[in-house]
Amino acid sequence: MKNKIIIVVNTSWYAFNFYKELISFYISNDVDVYVVSPDSDYFLDLISLGVKVKRIQFSRRGLNVFSDFLFVFRLMLFYIKTKPLFVYNFTIKPNIWSGITCRFLNIPYVNTISGLGSSFISGGILRKITEFLYKLGCNSAVDNLVMNEDDLFKMRDIFNNKNVKLNKVSGTGIDLNNFRYVLPTISKEVRFLFVGRILKDKGILELIDAFSSIDDVNLVLDIVGDFDLGNPSTVSKKEFYEKINSDNRIFFHGYQKDIKKFIESANFVVLPSYREGLPRVLMESLSIGRPILASNVAGCRDLVSPETGFIFESMSSESLSICMRQVSSLKTNDYLKLCLSARKYAEKELNQIKVINHYYSYLQLNNS
Repeated sequence: MKNKIIIVVNTSWYAFNFYKELISFYISNDVDVYVVSPDSDYFLDLISLGVKVKRIQFSRRGLNVFSDFLFVFRLMLFYIKTKPLFVYNFTIKPNIWSGITCRFLNIPYVNTISGLGSSFISGGILRKITEFLYKLGCNSAVDNLVMNEDDLFKMRDIFNNKNVKLNKVSGTGIDLNNFRYVLPTISKEVRFLFVGRILKDKGILELIDAFSSIDDVNLVLDIVGDFDLGNPSTVSKKEFYEKINSDNRIFFHGYQKDIKKFIESANFVVLPSYREGLPRVLMESLSIGRPILASNVAGCRDLVSPETGFIFESMSSESLSICMRQVSSLKTNDYLKLCLSARKYAEKELNQIKVINHYYSYLQLNNS
């Protein structure tokens, strides 16, 4: 009989977009993979990989006693029926509620804390409740994985227990063969690229203000991403379009399934986020050989060095504007050296094979 694992995520897109290579690795090693998600948007894509899918609805945001209890109850029934050897939980709600379920059923599990989220940015009572629930969901895990140094220190403070396992992993890692180095286009035009949801927490408003403040016809800003209207940090379509329509150098491309071509066409990739785990788009950009501009916050600053790009202050359009002016005037030779050093960093630090082997090691240890 094949070993069975269950991966629990807050969207099917998250599982397919960030972990399809990990999933494919498990399947190629004769492991049955189940993905649990509250939506079915990417179920056909996951099924094409050989995944067995299960939709169990839950509210992605906030605390809802009835919804969360129902989620735990349905998870419990599914785990009892499926009898997994191991469970991998990704994002806050699965970390907490699937973690508690696994603890109750004595199923070994690993939590991946991909970022501490808006509840930690806003603070207050919601943060205290989230910290308490994290303790319940993480205390019995085989391991709890974070993606940056800031989250590592914060989770140590939250747990305050030497017996709770906690380690750092290099995000999702990057398939270096898929995201190969591509020589950038050198011309008078300098293209900046933002990839992410249209949220205040992603710094999209500061980015537009910063870019629009620079009076240079040779600069272009491409924005790739979708609206997330249920998110408390959402930007209304009206506000967003009013801002970008006032500058004919800004191009909005909406959601794109494949962003690789946009990164290849860019000269710099910008992420002015307020907080991240370890941003996938910045890792992909470095792998392709594009220098990054990132805010000085958890997750982003972990990827910025003199060899990879530039840093600016979070929530400051002025700081970002200065940074964009600086990089747009780089000499060609200096820029090309930076592109090559970005790729070398990705090869050394972000190889996906290391991340896949790390996750697989838990299953091997549990099955030995």
